[in-house]
Amino acid sequence: QSLSYVAMLNIVVPNQKEKMEFRLVGRCWQQAMGMYENTPEAKAAPLNINRFKDQAGAGGEDDRVISLAHVFPQAAAEAGEEATYEVVMSNCGAKAPGDFSFENVKEAEEMGFTLDPPAGKVDAGGSVPMLVKYNAPDGSGLAMWNTVILRGQLKGGDPAPQGGAVPVELMLRGFQCPKKE
Repeated sequence: QSLSYVAMLNIVVPNQKEKMEFRLVGRCWQQAMGMYENTPEAKAAPLNINRFKDQAGAGGEDDRVISLAHVFPQAAAEAGEEATYEVVMSNCGAKAPGDFSFENVKEAEEMGFTLDPPAGKVDAGGSVPMLVKYNAPDGSGLAMWNTVILRGQLKGGDPAPQGGAVPVELMLRGFQCPKKE
């Protein structure tokens, strides 16, 4: 998560009756590398300072974790359809590339989640979209929710993260239908 800033920019032109207002949205991290969700809901979400309360802590390890969570629609699993979710790895630094990686990808794949790509390089000033897909695996006797917390890290960029890397967590949930007989 990043700190989010929202402001309205009003341009006043003498003798002009038409209003010229623009909504400006920005994000900020303490390091160049960041991770955010690229969904219409996230882009349209109103500013809520409490959403970022974890960044106002005492500066310990837990304060540095960038965490996102997503629940894939149950209806897609019931229809046997693939569901997707896009996360963006970004590097707002202008001088050095960075990289990202996740550790427990195999565990996630066993539950029907795939990352494309699961690791990669982010050029200075650039971003890399990571598409998360969920295909419900063959069911067992019961309907259930598959849940996994992918743990990873962001490295590099300029300014580089304190301690060399920023831990990231991506919690994913997908519905698994009961086995059809």
